[in-house]
Amino acid sequence: MKAQESKSVFQRVTEQILAELAKGSAPWRKPWQADFGLPKNLVSRKPYRGVNVLTLMTAALCDDYPSNCG
Repeated sequence: MKAQESKSVFQRVTEQILAELAKGSAPWRKPWQADFGLPKNLVSRKPYRGVNVLTLMTAALCDDYPSNCG
């Protein structure tokens, strides 16, 4: 029973990928440019440095903010 369920899932995913390819898109490519690195000031766009980075990270962890990475 489990083998049939897995095959069904694999088949559905394969069909979705093939449908996207038929439309001319590559579903595994992201159409945007990611900007990772240190957090930046919203106004000046300068990266935070030193203890400010640690302060932001601990505040985000303590207040359950979602991650900005991937």
